Amino acid sequence: MSTKTHIPRLAWDAAIADASADPARVAWLADWLNTDAGQPYGQLLLECRN
Repeated sequence: MSTKTHIPRLAWDAAIADASADPARVAWLADWLNTDAGQPYGQLLLECRN
């Protein structure tokens, strides 16, 4: 059985992992998510960071 890599998911996981190392980056990413995806997603990212 072969496995498939979901490239968009991999990119999001990498972006979140990278942002979590820097408080300024995670705040920027949360603001971006709030603008593009809606309020709950940016807030959830900030809660996960804490």
